[in-house]
Amino acid sequence: MFEATELSFTYPSGRRGLEKVSLKGDPGDRVVVMGPNGSGKSTLLRLVSTELPSPGGSLKLFGKTSEPPSRDVRRRIGIVQDTPVHVEDLTGMENGLLFAELYGLLRAEAAGALETLFTSLGLDPPSRTALLGILMERSQKGVCTLAATNDPTLAQDLATTVVLLHEGEVVANGSPETLLAKIGGATRIVVHIQGSAPLGPTPLPGLPADITSIQWLPGCVIAESRSGADVLPKLVAEVLEAGLKIERIELREPDLADVFAFFTGQALGPENK
Repeated sequence: MFEATELSFTYPSGRRGLEKVSLKGDPGDRVVVMGPNGSGKSTLLRLVSTELPSPGGSLKLFGKTSEPPSRDVRRRIGIVQDTPVHVEDLTGMENGLLFAELYGLLRAEAAGALETLFTSLGLDPPSRTALLGILMERSQKGVCTLAATNDPTLAQDLATTVVLLHEGEVVANGSPETLLAKIGGATRIVVHIQGSAPLGPTPLPGLPADITSIQWLPGCVIAESRSGADVLPKLVAEVLEAGLKIERIELREPDLADVFAFFTGQALGPENK
């Protein structure tokens, strides 16, 4: 459906948007791009959707070179930006019908499709599930999805391929499972301690071998486990034996944000433009 080869883009201000980025999406693929603010996510989506011309590299859409983009090619691309483009004086349905007509859809056909979407989508968790369901259904019909998000859970649920962007370059890409395997899959256990933290690391001699590392931070102990939560009873027993009082315990499985930190040494950050 699309194939980008060494796409590059520099803004008129001189800021680099992308540097030799290559990726592809075949029918049914769901490609998710992740990266912090300024990493090039929006630039990449604008290039692939032909909103921006690429002065460097090449782009094929539907098997054909996209330069210059034809009206027929653009009609086959659906794009949702993070900046609203609706007409303020029109209702949601009227906006939908307007853009559908601009794409050349018949009004009756567009009205039926919009009615279904408007009753399914929103910002609450059930609507998010509905959105994932719609994208999965369209994927089964051969539609290729290219999306940008910094939500690790959404990316892992949606993506067949994840592309990690940092400072305009691809630092890693692959399936969520492949990328998570690169960081070893250790479970992080955070034991929050009541009162003042100890002045220095407290010996915990009875820890199981499956705990690969342990850190003492103000107010908590952070352990990483190769066997998930199975080590929790022994860890709790050791902390209590050391005379410490536990306030609460958090378990967190590694996610794609940890993968990004592994490759770049930096935090992925929240949702951004």
